[in-house]
Amino acid sequence: MGLEYFYKKNRFININVNSASDFFLPIPAAVDMSGEYEMMSSVYLGLTDNYKFKRFTVGYGLNYSKNIWDLRYYEWGDPTPPTREPIKRASQSIGFTLNGYHQFGEHFFIGLIYRPSILRVNPTVGFNYEHLISLDVVWKIKLRK
Repeated sequence: MGLEYFYKKNRFININVNSASDFFLPIPAAVDMSGEYEMMSSVYLGLTDNYKFKRFTVGYGLNYSKNIWDLRYYEWGDPTPPTREPIKRASQSIGFTLNGYHQFGEHFFIGLIYRPSILRVNPTVGFNYEHLISLDVVWKIKLRK
């Protein structure tokens, strides 16, 4: 979810709140997740400056993210025994955002987001590189002309 403000005909600022997950299906579905497996999720606030050229948009900016990694074990059916204890780790970071989109139709966009985090601010403060590359599907609605 986000807002865009065009300050020139082909330049705009975008502020958004996004979430990402490594769930392997784009829609909820019945999946047998028995045994040991890892899950990753991220929620982040981003601010980007963007340039639009015909049907392409590229942008760069900053983000603040909360990342969660979770090692889980579910007993369903007859799973193999766990090799490790369940673990859940969360961190908060500040980093950069690079994005690129292609416009399909008047309101529909598909793009890639590269979001490297550089500075971890929680649970400890320090420089730590990690990144997220995600596929983004956007439906934009004009609020005002």
